[in-house]
Amino acid sequence: MRFTLATLLFVPALIAAAPTPDERVVIMVEGNTPSKAPKAYDFSSKPSDICLKICAPQTMSCPDGWESRKFDSCYTCCLTEQKD
Repeated sequence: MRFTLATLLFVPALIAAAPTPDERVVIMVEGNTPSKAPKAYDFSSKPSDICLKICAPQTMSCPDGWESRKFDSCYTCCLTEQKD
């Protein structure tokens, strides 16, 4: 009986508190602080190298044959192609 009473009181409260589909929420962000996200780096400077397109904040442990390389503030793993 208590469960039924609690359900009968709780469900209408949930329905009343639910947002209607026509409500819109607008969030405005103000400020001019620069983003802390790392800048995009042009990886095409050395076409003979193959680099992963990931950005790590510190030196990475790379697979055999790959080396950790720093691009601006990002570290990634690169493989230098052998020219035959």
